[in-house]
Amino acid sequence: MKVLILDDQYSKVETFCRVLNKLTPCKIDHVSNSKDALKYLYDNSDVDLLIVDLQIPEVLGGDVLVDGGVKFLEYIELNTSYQLPKHVVGATAYAESYCEYKEYFENRGWRLVQGTESETFFESLFSTIINYTRKEFQKFDIAIITALRKTEFEAILSLLHDLSKVQFKNDSNIYYIGSITISSGEIKSVIATSCPRMGIAAATALSTRILLRHNPEYIIMTGIAAGIKGKVKLGDILVAEPSWEWGSGKLTVREGKPTFLSSPHQLHIHSNLSPILSDLSAQRTYLDEIQHSAKELGLECSNQLNMHVGPVASGAVVLEEPETVELIKAQNRDTIGIDMEAYGVMASANYAYSNPTNSIVIKSVCDFANIDKNDDLQPYAAFTSAAFAIKLIQNHLFN
Repeated sequence: MKVLILDDQYSKVETFCRVLNKLTPCKIDHVSNSKDALKYLYDNSDVDLLIVDLQIPEVLGGDVLVDGGVKFLEYIELNTSYQLPKHVVGATAYAESYCEYKEYFENRGWRLVQGTESETFFESLFSTIINYTRKEFQKFDIAIITALRKTEFEAILSLLHDLSKVQFKNDSNIYYIGSITISSGEIKSVIATSCPRMGIAAATALSTRILLRHNPEYIIMTGIAAGIKGKVKLGDILVAEPSWEWGSGKLTVREGKPTFLSSPHQLHIHSNLSPILSDLSAQRTYLDEIQHSAKELGLECSNQLNMHVGPVASGAVVLEEPETVELIKAQNRDTIGIDMEAYGVMASANYAYSNPTNSIVIKSVCDFANIDKNDDLQPYAAFTSAAFAIKLIQNHLFN
C-alpha cells in the first residue's frame, strides 16, 4: 500500500506511520509542504492513501496557512496533471477548521478527523480503508476479458484452473482472480471477466472500470471474430494492429443515393509488442501445440492454424452482409478481421490514464461475416485465441 503524508508536525507523522505499519506492509512517504506534495503526486500516480493536515505551508520554511491543505486538495482536483489518491484523510487539531471543512470532505467521500484522536481511533479508521482498498482496488499485473461468458470466457477458465470467483461492491459483474507463473518463475497476478453484453460500449465500460480500479500492466481480450476471406482462413488467430470503429463517419446523400463517408480513427498496440508478435507469426510459434491441444479437447478445424497481425475493424452489429464487409475493406485494404469490441478495449487503454496501458486484442476466425456463417467453429476459435494469449503472457510480455 502506497501512502503519502502531508504534515509539518513530526509527532503526528510518527503516529500515523506507527499505526499503518502495524496494520499492513506500507510504502510511506512524508512531505511537509504543498510544493513537495505536488511534485510527489506528479511523479507517482498510484497513491492509495493521502493523509493531509489542513494547516501546512506552501513551501519549505514558509508560513503555515490555516487552509493550506484544502487549497492543495482543490488544486489537484482541478489540475489534470495529477491523479487523485484513492483515499484522502484530512486532519486538523482546530475545532473551527474541522467544522468549516467537514462538509467539503464528506461531499467527496473523504474523511476529516481531529488530530487529537487516539491511536486506537486511527487504527480503526486506517484498518477500514486498508480492507476496502485490498478488495476494491487491488492491483493486478494482467487483466483478461472476453465479450461472451459462454464459449469465450469458458475457454479462459479451462486454461487458468486456479482462479477464484469474486464480486465487488456496486458492481454486478463476476470476476475471477488468481495468478500465472511466467517463464522466469515469477508469479503474476490475474483478474479475468466477461462483458455483460457484446459491443464496443460494453467493452469500453468494462475495460475502463478494470483499468481505474486495478491498474494492470496489460489488458488482453480474447475470443472470436469474423475473418476477411482471401486474407485469412477459418480458425486463424488474429491480433488487432491497428483497430478502428468502422461505423465512424458521416452518412450523406450523393447523386440521390445514401453515401457513407468513413472517418476511421485507428489505435495501435505498443510499438515494443509489434516485432514480438510479428516474429511469433512468422515462426508459427506455439501454433501446432495449440492446435494439438484443441484436438485433444475435441475441438477441430480442417485448416492448419496460423496467426496474423493486422488491421481489425470493430462495429456495433453482427455482420452477415458482403456489401458492408466491402465498405470496411475500403477503409483499410489490409483488413484481416472484423469484431465488435477491439476498438473499445484499445480506446479505454489509451484514454483511462495519461500514460496508456498496454492493450492486446487476440481473436480467432469463426466465420467470414456472410450469410453462410454458423456457430460450429466458435468453441475452437475461443480456445485457440485464449491459448495463444496465455503463451504470450507466460513467455514474452514480462521479459
